[in-house]
Amino acid sequence: MDWTLLGQRIVVTIYTFALVMVCLYGLHRYVLVYLYYRHRRHAPRIKGTFADRPRVTIQLPMYNEQYVARRVIERACLLEWPRDRLQIQVVDDSVDETVQIAAAAVARLRQRPPASPAEPSNRFAVLVPAHNEETVIERLLQSLHDLDYPADLRDIYVIADNCEDDTEALAGAAGARVLSRRDPERLGKGHALRWGLQSIASAEYDAVVMVDADSVVDQEFLRAMDTRLAAGAQAVQGYYGVLDARSTPSALRSASFALMHYVRPLGKSLFGGSCGLKGNGMAFSSTLLAEVGWQSFSVAEDAEQHIRLMEEGVVVEFAPEAKVWADMPSSLAGARSQNLRWEAGRWKVARRSSLSLLWRGLRRRSLVMVDAAVEPLIPPLSVVAALGVLAGLAGLFLGSTALLVAGGGSLAGLGAHVVGGLLLARAPLTVWRSLLAAPLYLIWKVALYVQALLGVGGGKWVRTPRASADS
Repeated sequence: MDWTLLGQRIVVTIYTFALVMVCLYGLHRYVLVYLYYRHRRHAPRIKGTFADRPRVTIQLPMYNEQYVARRVIERACLLEWPRDRLQIQVVDDSVDETVQIAAAAVARLRQRPPASPAEPSNRFAVLVPAHNEETVIERLLQSLHDLDYPADLRDIYVIADNCEDDTEALAGAAGARVLSRRDPERLGKGHALRWGLQSIASAEYDAVVMVDADSVVDQEFLRAMDTRLAAGAQAVQGYYGVLDARSTPSALRSASFALMHYVRPLGKSLFGGSCGLKGNGMAFSSTLLAEVGWQSFSVAEDAEQHIRLMEEGVVVEFAPEAKVWADMPSSLAGARSQNLRWEAGRWKVARRSSLSLLWRGLRRRSLVMVDAAVEPLIPPLSVVAALGVLAGLAGLFLGSTALLVAGGGSLAGLGAHVVGGLLLARAPLTVWRSLLAAPLYLIWKVALYVQALLGVGGGKWVRTPRASADS
């Protein structure tokens, strides 16, 4: 028996069968398209209506759903149906913390059902940490005053943190409540936020929003946050983008933000994951802040606070409709300290907290916790691209097909991710043009990442020059 011929026939048979199945699948797609166009004008007809709305029972079966239980219950309560004809049953067979979480949500909703998202209900305290921000503070406060949200449901606080310029005077003249902080020992945004939270009467507010001083917020920002909080979210992160993307460095940063602050959070939302905190455009319920507080003081206070929230089982919800934009440096030299601080801070948080959170997530079989633990360990896309280039070059010089395929495949996948992500984020033309300078940006970013890993710089906050603010 010719085993070689037999093997070839088996492979050809399997391949032919797979090819036929793919063709049938494609044919089925065409049939669906044909049926759609054939019946697209046949709108369904309502045969009758109820003389009176019927009684409806909604059952919410749960088993160990501690991360989504509260949200599911509260969103079910948002259904527009007469209260005397609607019954919501929580059928809970859980053996973990879901039992207490569901019971607490039901007890709270019996006393105070969530309001309709169409009508603002949450009273916000907007905290703006500011250190020597006289060139940008008026612009931010103007955008906050222009918000499409009832003025009696929002108060704006500017935390003038060890300011040596006219930030306090300008903020007060613009109508903000100024909190003047003088503490040369405890420096940094994390300390300023904790002090600000302690200074305001947080019990008067339903939620606290945190916005950087060099930002501009969309008019619908608070309405979007209000809708998410009314639907049961405890922590919400808005879409944090780049304000001025005219220069090549800021346009490249805009591309990076579109992928990291928009595409990746959207992907996490698909499986109920936590989108993380980006340091700007964040909202927290007052109940959550009372329970967890703010104990994050590193240079990457947002990543650190996210780890703390995950340890408490709190998922950060992504609200892409809540937009906030901030200035970015117009040159790579100006962006160096900021990037080095971010990467060094993330790496420090990863070394200190990722392993313990990963172990906790594995024990609880929580994909959300595992994802949050791995997030600070993921290198920038520039590093991934550099590794792909090195693998491809090594494959060429060594004659290794495996290395060549691995390098080329990783670069192709990365390119598809970038193009698809920018299309999804509707990036402007300036961002697409800036990709021509991506190779130089890649080298610069990899060098910074290596410095961060080696612990060179990045440990102290230094004010970053911005594109439009300091021009």
